[in-house]
Amino acid sequence: MKRFIEDLNNLVGTANGFGDLVLSMAERSVYALNNLDADMARSVMDDYSQVDYMDGLIEDEALRILMLFQPMVSDMRVVAVILKTITYMERIGKYCHNVAKAVIYLSEKGVRRSYENISAMGDLAVDMVRMVTEAMKDRDISRFEEISAKDQKMDGLRDLVLTKAVEHMSRDPCCVDVCTYFISISKFFERMGDHACKTAEKITYMVNGKRVTYN
Repeated sequence: MKRFIEDLNNLVGTANGFGDLVLSMAERSVYALNNLDADMARSVMDDYSQVDYMDGLIEDEALRILMLFQPMVSDMRVVAVILKTITYMERIGKYCHNVAKAVIYLSEKGVRRSYENISAMGDLAVDMVRMVTEAMKDRDISRFEEISAKDQKMDGLRDLVLTKAVEHMSRDPCCVDVCTYFISISKFFERMGDHACKTAEKITYMVNGKRVTYN
């Protein structure tokens, strides 16, 4: 039993560290976009290899614990939720990588600023990722009451970005490639929000055993 508790605590600690890394990538990808900072964007891209490595490491350890100790129901939920949420967090990390890659392209094209609504989407995505990483640590799911509204706001902002981008492209065909990148970035942020909602659903199940839908 002592070995199981130690291994489970280590798994939870590693999963929390994984969440911190992904949150840091989200924060830096938004900063890079808002400031068209190519160096910051490269730091985000460099970190994705660590995300990929930790995803596999946590999965292997979680499966080992399940097979070796066959934990009771509450502990089983913790391990099972970690197995599921690392997939969502890995995807968020990948979208951060994609945003960073787009930032480098835009900076090389001489773009000087991001669209206002995309910046708002980035801030919202960071807030949603922060909500789930903090909840995973302290098991406090009370803030999840807000996450559905944030997801709806994210969808509305994405539609605004698309509308504005189409308007720009219709007026000036020369900006089609840049606008296309901004549309892609808005989609990356929207998907980050979706994965944060799915993560929140799993954490809620881990905490109280109830299945809910947030998006």
